[in-house]
Amino acid sequence: MEKIEIIDTKEFFQELVIDDNIERKNTVIQNFLKSIGLNVPNKILEQFGHIQCETDNTIIQQIYNQFENIKLNLEICGILEKLQKSISDVPIKFALMMITPESRFAIEVMKGVTAHTINKNTIIFYVYPFGNLWHDKLEEICIHEFAHVIRNCRLDDKGHLTVLDVLVEEGIAEYTVGSVLGFNRVGIWSNTPLEVIYNYWPIYKSSLLEIDENKIFILLNGGGQQRLPIWLGYSIGYQLIVKYMEKNSHYNLNDLLNINSSDIYSYICMRGELFLNEKD
Repeated sequence: MEKIEIIDTKEFFQELVIDDNIERKNTVIQNFLKSIGLNVPNKILEQFGHIQCETDNTIIQQIYNQFENIKLNLEICGILEKLQKSISDVPIKFALMMITPESRFAIEVMKGVTAHTINKNTIIFYVYPFGNLWHDKLEEICIHEFAHVIRNCRLDDKGHLTVLDVLVEEGIAEYTVGSVLGFNRVGIWSNTPLEVIYNYWPIYKSSLLEIDENKIFILLNGGGQQRLPIWLGYSIGYQLIVKYMEKNSHYNLNDLLNINSSDIYSYICMRGELFLNEKD
């Protein structure tokens, strides 16, 4: 089996731009998402900048042509191959999708690159391949998602994830970025000030075993009735792992990538209090 499999999107994009019929385009999009096993609510896909039915066909074609011109699939392949050689040779599938110009948040705040991992080892990348911001961000996103794939392949499937599981997974993924590229390269979603984290921590502490997906989404991304700061859960997860590794300095990155979230939870319980609250 090939260690990296590129999911071909050429036929999908060609079919998408046949005409401007929104209903037909929606069917094409939904059929493709179903074919790759992407079962994610639209509100989440919109955050990633995923292509919408209303997107002008000329723009879709221009972005796809740019993908081809800069050989973006091959560039992603090269980054992932280096990670396989240096960290773990886990098998990976990936699909390259586009961020369209109307997705200003994904372009301006996320620097034109987003991604998520599905079905254990399939990474879906979304890229707006114009300007100067996306290129450096691509490597960071590749490493983040690569860490998720390693964890998915190494650890047993737990079924329903808890808030604690999700915080730990996102924290480990971003800590991996810092370990590989330098901690000045971690994402902006990890940089909520510690004072803010301390203030909101009681909400998270009381919800660590929550499994409701909607509640987890809010605790991770922010918002909700409590108006949580954006990306607060990502920042808490990252700081949790930073503190955990400070207390366990004999661990290396490979050790971290093998740790169960329940092991971290047990460590927290043994100390009697979450070390996020230690301000020393």
